[in-house]
Amino acid sequence: MRVLSAAQVAAKLGKSEWWVWNNAGKDEGFPKPFKLSANSTVWDEADLDAWLLMKKEQSHGSQGEERVERAAVQPACSGS
Repeated sequence: MRVLSAAQVAAKLGKSEWWVWNNAGKDEGFPKPFKLSANSTVWDEADLDAWLLMKKEQSHGSQGEERVERAAVQPACSGS
């Protein structure tokens, strides 16, 4: 298991440490950190990767449906 500090999580996500501590908790699916010691809080990198994959699939899924709907509405181009 590889663990990440808040700074490493922020760098991986392209966010600030402030975002990691303050906004990530608002997303119920965001991985929960755990304490290694009284002064060390970390995230499991595998949990973070799974969350990123879920977000990617949600994003691509909604875009894919939108593309299908637009294609159904637009007439096919003739080759002339």
